[in-house]
Amino acid sequence: MIPMVKTILSIPKLLILVYLAIVTHLLARAVSARPWFVKLLHLAGVLILLALPVWTIYTLINSANPKSVPAPQFILPTPVVRTASPSQPIQVTVSSVVNGDTVDVQIDANTNERVRLLGLDAPEPWMCFGDRSAEGAGNLLQGQRVWLEADSSLPNRDKFGRLSRYVRLMDGRLANQALIEQGYAFEYTYFSPYDYREQFRAAEARARSQSLGIWADMACSASAERPEHVIQAFTLQMPPDVTRAEVTRVVDGDTIEVSIAGNHDRIRLIGIDTPEYGRCYADEATARQVALTANQVVLLEADTSQDDRDKYGRLLRYVWLPDGRMVNAILVAEGYAFEYTYRDPYRYVEEFMQLEHGAHLVDLGLWASTTCDGIAGRRYSSAYDWN
Repeated sequence: MIPMVKTILSIPKLLILVYLAIVTHLLARAVSARPWFVKLLHLAGVLILLALPVWTIYTLINSANPKSVPAPQFILPTPVVRTASPSQPIQVTVSSVVNGDTVDVQIDANTNERVRLLGLDAPEPWMCFGDRSAEGAGNLLQGQRVWLEADSSLPNRDKFGRLSRYVRLMDGRLANQALIEQGYAFEYTYFSPYDYREQFRAAEARARSQSLGIWADMACSASAERPEHVIQAFTLQMPPDVTRAEVTRVVDGDTIEVSIAGNHDRIRLIGIDTPEYGRCYADEATARQVALTANQVVLLEADTSQDDRDKYGRLLRYVWLPDGRMVNAILVAEGYAFEYTYRDPYRYVEEFMQLEHGAHLVDLGLWASTTCDGIAGRRYSSAYDWN
């Protein structure tokens, strides 16, 4: 109330006098006017002017004492249930064994995942020892409750969308290591060195020394996994829509320069990668490329699943020899190159992966234990850089 009184007292006195003069004038005119309707008009004016201060006082009172406004009600969002982060082990059930290095697991009633076991590689079912490798993994893991553990330095998933994990049995053993130690798989470093690399490599050495499983002398009779047998087994066939070119220069193991109808271009072979110049085994890979293609006529195949050129402007192609052999496949099968998926799976990705399996299995080229002190075949190692 006090603020309201102060507000009224602050109105200029001259304005109040003018207001009173107008009210008095209208009232006097209403009394002296003869026509009745003129009297009504003047009286209406007086009433309006009298109502004005009443309305003003009412407004001031309400502004001095505002009505309480209920506090807004906030509805808390439904809590989001989060699954364990990749760094946290989770317990799952192995629902099926796909092959020697891949399993399907059930995380809960509504969640299933495919898991690629880290640090090992096993032959595919159609390869030598593939069935026995899958059987060994099945005996160890089928229907078991296990813990899935991520690696501190590797991606959460591989290029095929599978979870990359260590699988720990309930007795504390790592299934990954057990499979390697029993000769059902070999140690495999796909990216940077992983947490248990040295442990797994020691397990492989023990399996080799004892000729267990895949390392047994008769595991793959008649050298079934040698490059020439593997390539023939895949029956890679040159397509009809190829481009004729002449090789003018071999740059390195995975890059050549060619002349296509008189136009010079540089070719990067799809699906493979070899050590760069100055790195261990780079000279051997380049020499093999020279032996296969230098000054030769070749046939180039494009792949619509890949870009036409890479980020360096090189044409991306498969290189075929006139006798029907593919240079890309030969280099992988003989251990001069790695299978390499840059971004999207390419046309022959499955074939190249199996060719690499074969080379690794029989210690060819980059995969030999004596090559570059045994580290050249370990991807992303200090032995070479990617390009």
